[in-house]
Amino acid sequence: MLISEKDRFRPVMCKFLEALGYESIQEYSEKPFDITAVKDGKKICFKCQYDIEAISEKKITALCDSVKGAGYDKLVFITNSSFSSAAKKKAMESNVELWDRNTIDRMSIGVMDTFKDEKPEEKKYVLTVNISSGTFHLDEACRYAENMKEENKKTIYYGEIETAMADGYKPCSACAAEYKTTEENNG
Repeated sequence: MLISEKDRFRPVMCKFLEALGYESIQEYSEKPFDITAVKDGKKICFKCQYDIEAISEKKITALCDSVKGAGYDKLVFITNSSFSSAAKKKAMESNVELWDRNTIDRMSIGVMDTFKDEKPEEKKYVLTVNISSGTFHLDEACRYAENMKEENKKTIYYGEIETAMADGYKPCSACAAEYKTTEENNG
């Protein structure tokens, strides 16, 4: 799987995780990690690093230190590059799974069709969520989404808006008003 643009690495990895059967995929921009997801009931934290150099031990240590005690069942470090020997040793000691470009290529066999064969009628929603209020925005250009503090902003991918609402997120009254219930509109 060739990813030639740094800015597309994390979103492509989110789609890749979805193709691999991960659920509740959430993307973060202002955290020491980039993605969280669930698979087989396990909560997994991912760090995505697009780089031309091998990933160092220091970056593995930083990931481990940043999520200590956060309750993740597994840590995965993903890169389009490779890992230094010291990084591999640190990952083994810290129980961090490493996915380099070769691992990603091997894993993508059999799921590449998922990327190509997405049905146009299937809607994939990219929601901007205020983690403080639990409000989701369909349009990141919504005036409320634009005024949101960066530390409260999170991007989440859903197949259906109803699933986001079932997970406890509330629609924005400006850009997602059509999803507000009668009770919410009156309250």
